[in-house]
Amino acid sequence: MQMLVAANTRRAIAVTISTNQTDYTFTASSEPGYSAGQSDITLTVNSGIYVIASSTATAALITTGFTAGDTLTISNLGYILGKGGNGSTFTNPTIGAAGVGGTALSLGISATLDTQTGYIGGGGGGGGTTYVTAKSSNFPVYGGGGAGGGNDGSGASLGATTGGNSGATATSTQARGAGGGLIIPGTGGAGSNGSTFAVGGGSGGGGGASSASGGAGGTGNAVGGNSSATFGGGGGGGWGATGGSSGVGSPGVVTVGGAGGKAVALNANVLTLVGTSSTHIYGSYNT
Repeated sequence: MQMLVAANTRRAIAVTISTNQTDYTFTASSEPGYSAGQSDITLTVNSGIYVIASSTATAALITTGFTAGDTLTISNLGYILGKGGNGSTFTNPTIGAAGVGGTALSLGISATLDTQTGYIGGGGGGGGTTYVTAKSSNFPVYGGGGAGGGNDGSGASLGATTGGNSGATATSTQARGAGGGLIIPGTGGAGSNGSTFAVGGGSGGGGGASSASGGAGGTGNAVGGNSSATFGGGGGGGWGATGGSSGVGSPGVVTVGGAGGKAVALNANVLTLVGTSSTHIYGSYNT
């Protein structure tokens, strides 16, 4: 008698990310043993491992290549972190919009997520910039960079792999904000008071100031601080949080900070959280 083998035998596939990664795309259909619509995939990020994004235009971790019927479980013991937005730019006399934070995790299928010991954070939004008119010239007072390595609005590379780099004291040509870092939850950096550096934060970076105080960077998932001074930049946002607003400056108008990035972009999929995972997710994950 002929034996029949069930055509719907499911495949269990386990994949581990064991080294730090930037702009990582996991493609299910490329994995050895993958069977379309019949694969149960577990993706693990090991403890202490960072999966980060190089740009706010892409997610740190993208999952794709699935077929209806597949399942995905993500066990995150490390850090999945979106890129921080930059402080708003200045091209005399125009102030640009502050940068928005980037996405940490983008889903290509509905998934179960366990991040009870790891962290997932959308990038923080950049802080608002203003300018000061003195001696018939305009000089910028930059907002800080958002959590996730965002830079101030000058375009200098102030974001860092740990704490963000500091800005600079106010000069006759500019007042620099500080960079956001890659520590989560992290502590936001202090804003400049015009005679001190704006401090880079483990999360959001502080804003610059020509006098009084720029806004402090957001700590953890807190919003960046608004400048308490007329001529101060806003602090960069914490993880998944909005950057702070500038003072009104010489233009007489506040520049608002950029929006925080998503922790998880669902892309019309459903996310099921395990245990206390929600307490380790900084940024939105329900849209």
